[in-house]
Amino acid sequence: MRGARLRLVLLKLHITVLNSSLTQHSREAVRRYLSATSGHPPMQLHRVVLAEVEKPLLEEALKHCANNLTHAAELLGLSRATLRKKLDDYGIAH
Repeated sequence: MRGARLRLVLLKLHITVLNSSLTQHSREAVRRYLSATSGHPPMQLHRVVLAEVEKPLLEEALKHCANNLTHAAELLGLSRATLRKKLDDYGIAH
């Protein structure tokens, strides 16, 4: 029982570190993007950022799950139908 608790604590710590790292990388990428606009405010920044992040997220989830849509949808926390729609929207073969 003690070993299971330790593994759970270590897993939570690992996930926290990964999330923190992803947050920091995202923050830095947005800063670089805003700096590169040289004073011209970007249009629809939210949409741009989501598209830039979501497409590779979907691609990597599919690759990780050997193109199994059901497993990829579970991994992403999406319904299979939603995943299929997003794949179609981004032109990702499935």
